[in-house]
Amino acid sequence: MSRAILLSLADRCEREEATHDLDVAIAVAAYDLEARPYATGKRKLWWYKRGTDGTAMFYGEEYIPRYTTSIDAAVTLVPEGMAWTAGCEPDFTPFARLWEHDLVWASTPALALCAAALRARASLV
Repeated sequence: MSRAILLSLADRCEREEATHDLDVAIAVAAYDLEARPYATGKRKLWWYKRGTDGTAMFYGEEYIPRYTTSIDAAVTLVPEGMAWTAGCEPDFTPFARLWEHDLVWASTPALALCAAALRARASLV
């Protein structure tokens, strides 16, 4: 996973609305996977992980988590052991923050938590 890609996705979370395409991009970047469409529905994908020789190895079939609309899904992006908070400012501006990282604002708490988690992951790369 590339630091630049994670930061770019964090920027998108801060300025865009929640979309399926953003969910896919987050899953691919955060877990270093390759996604290929699944025949029966657009929320389900075949996931592939690159082997050490560069070939794609089957990883499994999974539904794409709704990172950008669900706090429960977004929290899975938080690096293990890091404390986090998400909510709304008094003026109802959604925010999120991970321990020892800057406050992040977005259009929803889930998007703010995605952005904060992606920034934290980027700092670890």
